[in-house]
Amino acid sequence: MSYIINDKQYKIANEIGIQIKPSTRKNKKIDIYIKDKNRNWKYYTSIGDIRYNDYYYYLEIDKDLAFKKRKNFHARMVHHPDYDIHGNMSRVLFTKIILW
Repeated sequence: MSYIINDKQYKIANEIGIQIKPSTRKNKKIDIYIKDKNRNWKYYTSIGDIRYNDYYYYLEIDKDLAFKKRKNFHARMVHHPDYDIHGNMSRVLFTKIILW
């Protein structure tokens, strides 16, 4: 089963200068591509587990539930060392920006 990327997620990715595609890796939602030194798109990492829901899934079901889940995600991840590093790209940071 492939993950369907929301238009807003594509927009966010474009704003931060990355490219996203549905993942080709088992149990992952999105593959992240960044530009290399030659300005070519290169695979960087995969984010999101297909077996778990995210903000955009919950938003379709119930807006209040989506906000509660988002708040809980940020509360859990705030102590992660890669959660809010400026200038460094990490899975946690991409997950925060694109999935939640």
